[in-house]
Amino acid sequence: NEVLPLKTGSKIAVVGDACAAVHDAETLMKRWDLGDYYVVGGSGRVVAARIPSVLDALWDADIVGVAGDDLDAALAAAAGADVVVACGGAATTEAADRATLRLDNHDFLTALVAGVDAPVVLVALAPGAIVLPQADAAAAALVCFLCGEATGLALADVLLGRKEPGGRLPVTLPRSEAATVQPCEDDACPYTEGVRGGYRGIDRADVHFPFGHGLGYAAFELEVLEVTAGAVTAVLRHVSGPGGSAVVQVYGSEPSRLLAFEKRFLDEGDEDVVSLRFRGAASEVAVGFSSGEATTYAVQGGAGDGFRRDANWWILVVGPPILVFSIIGWLLFRDRKRRRAEERTRSSERRRSLELTATFRPGDSAADGAFFSIPLDEEKPQFV
Repeated sequence: NEVLPLKTGSKIAVVGDACAAVHDAETLMKRWDLGDYYVVGGSGRVVAARIPSVLDALWDADIVGVAGDDLDAALAAAAGADVVVACGGAATTEAADRATLRLDNHDFLTALVAGVDAPVVLVALAPGAIVLPQADAAAAALVCFLCGEATGLALADVLLGRKEPGGRLPVTLPRSEAATVQPCEDDACPYTEGVRGGYRGIDRADVHFPFGHGLGYAAFELEVLEVTAGAVTAVLRHVSGPGGSAVVQVYGSEPSRLLAFEKRFLDEGDEDVVSLRFRGAASEVAVGFSSGEATTYAVQGGAGDGFRRDANWWILVVGPPILVFSIIGWLLFRDRKRRRAEERTRSSERRRSLELTATFRPGDSAADGAFFSIPLDEEKPQFV
């Protein structure tokens, strides 16, 4: 809604406990599995001496009101503001699953966006996938995932327009917890999602923000030129706003999966040709700026990109056990013999055409582009 970046001179209210969350290194060091809004708990944890909060990092903004998770205080702080920055967060550890996908102050944020007149910018300090229904009523939403010791500084740079929000969602954000898979209970885990776990189940769930989604301060358009088995070629154009980055993404289907992506930065008015190569047979692919905002194209020339599909070994054999095992043994022996013959043929072809080139940095060789080959009767490369 063009609320971000915050305009110079805007009066800002900063509300929510997470905006001023303290990274308590002394407390964290007492237990290995403790985490906070900035770092994950567990063996991969990195404890910093100090982490500036969002409120700390907005020191040069015109802040007219500050409040925590008290709704009345937050509404009062927002009364004279042009924009309200509202923070929420959640913590996690490797030692246990989270009990909910909601932020810790979920109810506060819900009441806040419904009760203020000024546009609200939500800032979510997330440990992974979350539900953020408040984003529907907010003017903008920023999500960062355990960004460590530079969390507050980075968010301030993005809010004030010194940097663009160039990240894209590495997870799918569901609209509600009802759209998630059934959790394990005791020692029973019903895998109701089948092969469509994570973002691969995007076309079967009520998704709020799809995998790969992310907006910046610039607008782009994409013109797909060619889609073949194993490659997509497109033209990326900068349409409006300041210079910024776009991420072109290619998805396959059955099951849905990310095949390739390419991030490009374009200055105002620029365009660039983007070529993406991928592995994976598919009769059609989807190309776009996220998994939920992609256009489907048929693959020219049919599916396949060099993957060899051997004969299907799912066979049904009926008869005495000794006959069954004899047939299976003969089939396996025949396949092994065929594979050995193919490998000998490929090895012979490689030796006949073995010729390598190497490029060296200046100073590594008398010539920057030194060339060497391996003659058929020698094993060591000879420089020429």
